[in-house]
Amino acid sequence: MATPKLVPFNHQHLLSIDNRDPWITDDHAIRERDKNPGFSALVDDKVIMCAGVIIQWAGMGTAWSIVTTDFLKHRFWCTRMVRLGLRDIIKIWNLHRVEMVVLSDQPVNKKFAEMLGFERENGRARQYSATRDDVIRYEFIVED
Repeated sequence: MATPKLVPFNHQHLLSIDNRDPWITDDHAIRERDKNPGFSALVDDKVIMCAGVIIQWAGMGTAWSIVTTDFLKHRFWCTRMVRLGLRDIIKIWNLHRVEMVVLSDQPVNKKFAEMLGFERENGRARQYSATRDDVIRYEFIVED
């Protein structure tokens, strides 16, 4: 099995992923990710994961990730890299809060958020996504 490698994120990585979530079609939103810190994991030049943080304002960002089914073959390596990458982004950008939303019907994604150190906020955000899906909100608070 080939070893994944981490590279800086480029929106073309995201566009190359087959069967991505249907709400990931807005070209402007995809290109906005280029202006923010992020990275992609590739295996044999095939994108298996993209992740990053959109800086909302000074000290606060929103984490995001898109994974492929090939992610599962390298899930431990990818989870470790996302955890380390998130910590680097928090430090470099001096963030005190990072948020993440997970579709409410995706238990694997909820587990992923928790493995990254995010804690679930109370409640559910109804009709939150562009496709009106409900989400669970997570937060990562940086303690001084």
